[in-house]
Amino acid sequence: MTKFLEQEFICYELFGIDIILDEDLKPWLLEINISPSLHSGTPLDVSVKAPLAKDVLNLAGIYVPPSFDKLHTADYSTRPRNRNKTREQLVKEASWVAAYKDQSGVIDNRIFKRLTPEDTRALVEFEDELERAGDFKLVFPTPQTTHYQRYFIEPLYMNILLQQWQIAQEGDRSIGISRLEQLCRQKHMQSDQDEKI
Repeated sequence: MTKFLEQEFICYELFGIDIILDEDLKPWLLEINISPSLHSGTPLDVSVKAPLAKDVLNLAGIYVPPSFDKLHTADYSTRPRNRNKTREQLVKEASWVAAYKDQSGVIDNRIFKRLTPEDTRALVEFEDELERAGDFKLVFPTPQTTHYQRYFIEPLYMNILLQQWQIAQEGDRSIGISRLEQLCRQKHMQSDQDEKI
C-alpha cells in the first residue's frame, strides 16, 4: 500500500471467511481468504456477490464520477481528515487515554462535553458509515463490546470515543445525530484549521 498509493484511505480490503456448521450447529472456521473472488459465473454467484460488491463500495464511500468521460479527471485524493491534529486535540486525547487507564477502562459521557472538530469529524464519519453499511453488521464498537478494548496493547482515543458514543446512542441515535448536525451547521469542523502542530 505504501509503495503504490499516495493516499492510504483509498485502500480497502475484503476478507472471505469460510465457516461450516456441524450437526450440533457449532461453527468451525475452515479458512480466511485475503483475496476472495467476486467473479460471478453462475446466477447464484450473481445473487450473492453483486449485493456484496455494492455494499463494499458503498461502505468504503467510493466516489463515483458523474459520467464516464470524467473518470480520468476525478480527484479521489481529498478527504477532510488528511491533516495534522491541533494541540487541543492532542491534549484531549492524552488526558482521556490516561483517565481510561486510571479508571480501569471506565469512561462516561463527559468525553462529549466539549467535542473538538476532530472528534466531530470522526463521529460524523462513523454515523455516515453506519448509514451506508447495507447488509454489513458492525461488530466493534457496539454497546456490548466494551470488553474487547482490553485486547488492544494500548488504548486508542478514537476507540474510546466511539465506544462511549455507541453506549450513549443505544436508546436513540437521533439525539446524537441532531447534535452532530448542529455542529456541522455551525461549521465546527472548520475551526481546526487555525492551529496545527
